[in-house]
Amino acid sequence: MPIRNMWSLEHGECLTAENLAKIGKVFFPLHDVGVDLLVVKGDKHVRLQVKESRYYHSTKWKNGHIGHSWHQIREEKLLKDDVDFYVFLTYKEDFGEHKSKVFRTSF
Repeated sequence: MPIRNMWSLEHGECLTAENLAKIGKVFFPLHDVGVDLLVVKGDKHVRLQVKESRYYHSTKWKNGHIGHSWHQIREEKLLKDDVDFYVFLTYKEDFGEHKSKVFRTSF
């Protein structure tokens, strides 16, 4: 039986929470209930689901754009999920200061 480490947070969820902490308080659920983050500001709250993808440079599209990423959500999950918003996070490969590989994030 696989056991999920609840003390080790997902990378994309942490990056999203870090950015959202500028506008409100961010909470992580203790149990997997389909909501990744809860953002609270005053008496309002928003439930978020975070989806991550890597950027791929391999495809050239008809409009000349090169590269792609994708996020997949089934229709049944969209109808069933108890979230207010989805956050789509893409990691784009880049080169840092000393020509070392780094990943930039795009929300």
